[in-house]
Amino acid sequence: MGVRRCQHPTMFEYRLTAWPDLPPQFDRVGFRRALSDMSHRYMTVPMLAQSSGLARGDLMRLIEALEDRSALVRRRRPPAGFFGALGRAGGWLEAALGIRPAPSAQLRPIRLLEPRDRGR
Repeated sequence: MGVRRCQHPTMFEYRLTAWPDLPPQFDRVGFRRALSDMSHRYMTVPMLAQSSGLARGDLMRLIEALEDRSALVRRRRPPAGFFGALGRAGGWLEAALGIRPAPSAQLRPIRLLEPRDRGR
């Protein structure tokens, strides 16, 4: 079983579509954790390595086995941009620099009813 290296794996996110029967080589806690994470959300290889503790080569073999069994969806990872790469701090910087409105600026104020207005 050779690992496909046509494109960089961090360019993609993977999500599990079915729980397949895998060979005994994948019967370890780290692989189960990776499968569980992929069953809930799209995950990149670096995200899976961090959450499962598995080496990148082990994860690539898992991904190939899942693709061979048609139990995986792969999509191109959207570009994060400069501020997106900074995570939550990047969102704060975008709002602070006026690149995008702050989440609080997107909220419309509501008019509270006075006690005398409640009966209407």
